Amino acid sequence: MLVKHENALQKAKQWIVDNSIGGGIAHSSSLSMPYPEVTGYFIPSLLKWGETDLAKSYGDWLVSIQTTEGGWQDTALQTLYTFDTGQILKGMYELIPFGKEYEDSFLKGCDWLLTQIDDQGRIHTPTTEHFSGIGSEYIHLYAIEPLKLAGEKYARQDYLDAVARAVQYYVSLADLTDFKFLSHFHAYVVEALIDLGQHDRARQALRDLELNYQKSNGSIPAYHNVRWVCLTALFQYALCYYKLGELEKGNKLFDFVLSKQNKTGGFYGGSGWFVTYFKNTEISWPVKYFLDALYWRKQLENRQ
Repeated sequence: MLVKHENALQKAKQWIVDNSIGGGIAHSSSLSMPYPEVTGYFIPSLLKWGETDLAKSYGDWLVSIQTTEGGWQDTALQTLYTFDTGQILKGMYELIPFGKEYEDSFLKGCDWLLTQIDDQGRIHTPTTEHFSGIGSEYIHLYAIEPLKLAGEKYARQDYLDAVARAVQYYVSLADLTDFKFLSHFHAYVVEALIDLGQHDRARQALRDLELNYQKSNGSIPAYHNVRWVCLTALFQYALCYYKLGELEKGNKLFDFVLSKQNKTGGFYGGSGWFVTYFKNTEISWPVKYFLDALYWRKQLENRQ
């Protein structure tokens, strides 16, 4: 690993330690409350980098706050979200080898997630309040991989059938990958397609970004009609390229956004003029995607 990457990794790990609070990862530098969703999808990232104790402590907290229905709520622990539940289940799945409590929590969550997929395959949620206006219901595609993994691991055909319905429903939508909402959420959809085996559709989405929006320095705007960038999204797109085996394209994005890392080890929500997404606020989720992108970059480099 390059020295600059090692230094960035250590700084990011320290940021995580500094911002772990109340059993989970803090929402941001401006909201010192543990964020269930991000805490959940941090767990696989931490395990990849050998931070097992911290990952398990996150899991313990998430088990303790799981609702009676089987899902998880927002930062305020008031509103149940399908998307958030799906991200937490990704963490619980990876913790299954470490204790039955994680397995029980995982299966309970999968049972609830199953109830949110209708007969046509559309994925529902009790509310869309937190991403209304900047996101899209299409991001729910990023929540169902744990159901697929559970179906395969536990021979649950009902899980697998629901995932198949959902994939068919969303892939049939002509505008699924149109760049019409915040790049962070657009990248969720692209990565979901990769994780669910729809590689050609994901490649086409990335190709559209390359042709129509990507700058020579590697950056992609936060929205189709702005110049500023969402830093999380750039790590996400880099991760997508790495998952598709495209090292150079991933590196172009990764190297640009890594240059925006703060001395603290964290990242602001956006960079550039007229940022409207967590300007001057360090949020927790770009650190997660930095860990993932660096891990996949390292694996890809080692295979070449």
